[in-house]
Amino acid sequence: MIQTAWKTYNGIDIIVEDNGDFCAEVGGIFLRDASWERLRLRIENEKKADAQANHVDLECVVLTSTEEDDYAVKLLTLVGLNRKDSTFKWEEKIDNRLVRLVLPRSKENVKLLEQLAIAKSTVRDIEQTVKPHTLEQLRWSGRIDPTKYNQELANLKERYDRAIKGKG
Repeated sequence: MIQTAWKTYNGIDIIVEDNGDFCAEVGGIFLRDASWERLRLRIENEKKADAQANHVDLECVVLTSTEEDDYAVKLLTLVGLNRKDSTFKWEEKIDNRLVRLVLPRSKENVKLLEQLAIAKSTVRDIEQTVKPHTLEQLRWSGRIDPTKYNQELANLKERYDRAIKGKG
C-alpha cells in the first residue's frame, strides 16, 4: 500500500501510519512517534547530528578468511559511521563476516598480516594432515566401563595401527 505524505517538514515527508503513529525517514533512519511534536524534535536532532557528523577515510590492511579458512590480506578503506546500526562500513564491497583483523595501513602491518595469513594457512594444513592420525579425542571427564576395558584397548590399538599405516 502506497501512503501519501501527511505533511512535508523541512523537505522530509511525514506519513501517518494505520495505527496513528507519525513516521519519517531521516538519512536512512526511520523515526516513529505517536506525538507529532516529539517526532518533530527527533527529526531536528537527527538532522543536526547528520550535519555535525565527521567524515572519516581510514586506509586499512585487513585479514579475511572464508568458511574454508582460506586467508587473504586486502587493502581496504574504512569510511564514516553507518547511522542505521552504529557500525563503520567499508568503501569497497566486502562481507563483514569474513573480516578477522583490521590494522592501519603501513608496510610493517601488511608484512605482519601476510605472515599471519601464511601461518594460519599452514596450521590449517597441518591440522588436516594430523586429523587422520589422531588416536584419541580429548574429552572432559568420563570413565570407561570396567567391562569394556579390553574392547577400548583393542580399539585404541586398532586406531594406532591405522595411524601408523597412514590410512586414518
